[in-house]
Amino acid sequence: MKKQFANNLHSKTFSNKFVLFSVAVIVFIVSIIACVTVVGNTSSNQNSTTITTEAEEATGPTNTAGWWIDEGRYSIEWFTNAQSVVIDGVTYKAGTKQNPYIIATAQDLAGLSWLVYTCGQSGNPLVSGTDYSSAYTFRGKYFKQTANIDLSEYYWQPIGTYYNRSGSTSQHYFSGSYDGGRNAVSGIFTPSGSTNAYSHQGLFGYICANGSSYPMTIENIGITNSNIQGDFQVGGVVGEASASSGTITITNCYNTGSVTGSSYVGGVVGYAVASGTLTITNCYNTGSVSGGGDNVGGVVGYAYVSSSSSAIYISKCANLGDITLTGSSSYVGGIIGYVRVSSASGILQVANCYSEGTIFVQGASATVGGFVGGAYANYSRYSKVYFEFCAVDMNVSTSGGGSISSQGAFYGGINVVTAKNSYSILNGAKSLTSTVNEMDNNFAYILNFKDGKPLPLGLYAISQFGTETNIVERINAL
Repeated sequence: MKKQFANNLHSKTFSNKFVLFSVAVIVFIVSIIACVTVVGNTSSNQNSTTITTEAEEATGPTNTAGWWIDEGRYSIEWFTNAQSVVIDGVTYKAGTKQNPYIIATAQDLAGLSWLVYTCGQSGNPLVSGTDYSSAYTFRGKYFKQTANIDLSEYYWQPIGTYYNRSGSTSQHYFSGSYDGGRNAVSGIFTPSGSTNAYSHQGLFGYICANGSSYPMTIENIGITNSNIQGDFQVGGVVGEASASSGTITITNCYNTGSVTGSSYVGGVVGYAVASGTLTITNCYNTGSVSGGGDNVGGVVGYAYVSSSSSAIYISKCANLGDITLTGSSSYVGGIIGYVRVSSASGILQVANCYSEGTIFVQGASATVGGFVGGAYANYSRYSKVYFEFCAVDMNVSTSGGGSISSQGAFYGGINVVTAKNSYSILNGAKSLTSTVNEMDNNFAYILNFKDGKPLPLGLYAISQFGTETNIVERINAL
């Protein structure tokens, strides 16, 4: 079923340059700004590129003894030689939105990683107060990727860290805005381990927005043919996204490689935390997601609203990858592994999201939810925590001593999350939320497509398929 669905959604040929295929084309983004993303590398003189979203088999770098940030393997010329430009009579310094730093090669991207990782050290040209402030590097700066980048030659050091490779605390967060230019990064390989040195893994390891004057965005980037491993805070695109006192937007991003960690593991983001505002939209995962510990989700591993007047919004996101649990007890969800809101005024809203695949529980005791595996059980704090216009179609399988301690169509464990106008099919059993009066015109239905199941808007182009009514009746008739 999953393969057929993926082929129907993604097996489309696009001419000329490649375009990043984000959930938005599978789907509806606001038609004009739909981002299309390409899988793999191609040259500009190719006539066409075939899109695929099948999970890829990737092992390790061609040189297992080396790292991209080792001397002689990275370039920072894009930074040291950057010049101001004049546009319509106005001068813009390098690193501004109008004149972003240009990342064109693997060496350039490795140079960005090196600059952040060694910030404040001898030989690093970043200037305190200009290029970084405390642990926040490139705050208020902008980057633009102009080509597909292959990182398969060496191990990757994620951009932004909390711990260094020795396991010591070394807080150098990436706080800039990165536009992937609708290009892909392939061949990301990170070594596995079970110490702090292996935390915060992904293309970006730790991103942090600090201050309302410095909003940051990660956008228009795809991760392909990669094997991202680590201990905790592991994600296909971002290991940890922290909107500490500012705003983060992660949009039009996807992952098709494998993601493996212990705890806080997600197909797109491993750990999402906000004491400001964090938005994840138009993102998807089709790669396998594996966790050996706690809090594992198809899109996000752990979503935490940590203070009052803060919020996390997740919308128009999809997971088509299988999820595997091993080791200790764990919370697992098709969309999010675990949610927590620490303030009565905190907001966590998930809308127009979809997950499909199988959850394999191997040697672990799991709490399983179609949407979310578990939630912090303070009932009074969940009036603003809900899923709406979402759908899941998943199976749960146990083996090797694995067991299910609790399982729910929408959420596992204690019911403290509201699901509205949504449905779940878990191991073939259909469940509809009690609030289904607004499902009409918020789901698309295509005859003989996706086994006749209605799917949330945002996952199809409205202009092509339109919306439908009688959604509840159609679900009940499946």
